[in-house]
Amino acid sequence: MSSLKQKATAGLKWSAIERLATQAVQLLVMLLLARQLGPQAFGLVGMLAVFIAISQVFVDSGMTSALIRKLDRTEEDFSTAFYFNIVVAIICYMLLYLTAPSIARFYQQPELIELARVLGLVIMVNAFAVIQKAKLTIVMDFKTQAKASLLSVLLSSFAALMTAHLGFGVWALVVQTLTFAICNVLLLNFFHVWWPKSRFSSQSFNDLFGFGSKLLLSSLLDTLYQNIYQLVIGKQFNAIDVGYFTQANQLVRTPAATMSIIIKNVTYPLLSGIQQEPKRLN
Repeated sequence: MSSLKQKATAGLKWSAIERLATQAVQLLVMLLLARQLGPQAFGLVGMLAVFIAISQVFVDSGMTSALIRKLDRTEEDFSTAFYFNIVVAIICYMLLYLTAPSIARFYQQPELIELARVLGLVIMVNAFAVIQKAKLTIVMDFKTQAKASLLSVLLSSFAALMTAHLGFGVWALVVQTLTFAICNVLLLNFFHVWWPKSRFSSQSFNDLFGFGSKLLLSSLLDTLYQNIYQLVIGKQFNAIDVGYFTQANQLVRTPAATMSIIIKNVTYPLLSGIQQEPKRLN
């Protein structure tokens, strides 16, 4: 029991450090960029948020939760999930690339074509970090994840501020997003080296997706709910209004969202590890 408490305490500590420090840096950088870029830049990126977020949901498809929950997981399971993540990420990016002109017409913002096609690359980049995060979460190693996130947010913040200072406008936000994703993937692979060691297994996929698919629909509904306002405001009004909304909404939702993420990140793998031990669960 003491070991369980120690894991929970350490997990909560490092998960809190990661989330709170990351959010603090991002908030400071957002305020600095807001003064340089204005609300329109944030609005243009906010218009694409729903499409990026939905793509991320499909890429994961509940596979991460399924891997954490499964007690008899094997390298075949990790490899299968990895291949699935990469293939779905490529498909989602291709769809976003092809539909970028339609998205731009919907919002009546021609510049969204190029923005969507470049910002959308984050979908494929993030796919390479899914398994590393899952494996680290399974062993309750939130310290490594915190180090990767903090270094990534510092590097991406510096890149964004420099890009804005050089006068590239909205592209500073794109650079920030992509730099964070790339640095996070590289650092996670540096701290925890892993590459697929098995082929894709239909049996493993059916097992993982059988559980993950149950989470996919709820995640999609939640993502749509969280991002639908940008879609409506962007269609009915303009990028400036979307920018004001996204910045204000982020400030309002961040505290509650941060606390819930900290608790969920730790309790889910912790309880999954003792799911067959009723006495410890009680």
